[in-house]
Amino acid sequence: MSSLISIIVPVYNTAAYLRDCLDSLLQQTYKDLEIILIDDGSTDHSLSICLDYAKRDSRVVVLDKQNGGQASARNMGLDLAKGDYIAFIDSDDTVSTDLFEKNITFFTADPALEVVQFPIYRNYGLDTAFKDIPATGHFTGTRSLFAGWLEEGRISWIVCNKMFRKSVFSKLRFKEGMVYEDNDMVAEVLAVVQKLYISDQGMYYYHVRSNSTTTSSHSLKKEQDTQKVSLNIYKKLMQLPELTQSRVMIQSRILNVAMSLQHNFKQSAADYLPEGFKVHIDLGAVRSAKLSGKEKIKLFLFRLLGLPAFSKIFTR
Repeated sequence: MSSLISIIVPVYNTAAYLRDCLDSLLQQTYKDLEIILIDDGSTDHSLSICLDYAKRDSRVVVLDKQNGGQASARNMGLDLAKGDYIAFIDSDDTVSTDLFEKNITFFTADPALEVVQFPIYRNYGLDTAFKDIPATGHFTGTRSLFAGWLEEGRISWIVCNKMFRKSVFSKLRFKEGMVYEDNDMVAEVLAVVQKLYISDQGMYYYHVRSNSTTTSSHSLKKEQDTQKVSLNIYKKLMQLPELTQSRVMIQSRILNVAMSLQHNFKQSAADYLPEGFKVHIDLGAVRSAKLSGKEKIKLFLFRLLGLPAFSKIFTR
């Protein structure tokens, strides 16, 4: 008997693209699927499309909820999923028909494997489209996983190009009310799993829409949530002292976002820096880090001068 894969699809006002997404799921060569569609209070006819597909195929489950955001929809899907494996698909994206058949084989071949990341075709349909297919291979242990994510860039920051054993989410749920909740979830997942595989099989087609999170205008909320994700990662890295390169990269990001919040949104940068941030900047590690000269100078100046003096230089 084959294993059940639960595919969680949050739906919000994507009627123009939803049928293409659902067709790509129903046409999968791997048939043992549970397709959970959570309509998050759509005001177009997305819900009627979901219900129509549920009538056609018993594998489709539809839930109608008040608008609460993508994280709340995904969490509802996780609470209801019956599958042995979990995948998250955005309702305006599509996938190759062999995606799940090709990638479930890695789990069946290795009982210790907890996450499989598959290729993604970014900006699909635009002139800037490109296939993101990192070199295949295993990452084992927290240190290796975080280095593969932050230093090597082979593990992506999103959840939709990954498949997970359901057990990964036994104690994890997306943080609701965040703009970048999937980035935050990647940090949470990599802190609890022990083995991930990068696959070159199948394809996730990531379509960029004019009203998506990545294309919507810069805002205070987006900047604040970027910092929340960065601080969560930083907290985890402080427990991995050998990952000096990763830590310096995140320190640079935290400093830049804190200063952006102060300069662009009149926030106090000090409110967005973790306790002891200045003294935890290791100038030796900064010197050898794979950062631009400009970013290294920023960290050096902040470490040597402190926030008040650095702020004056930064805003010149």
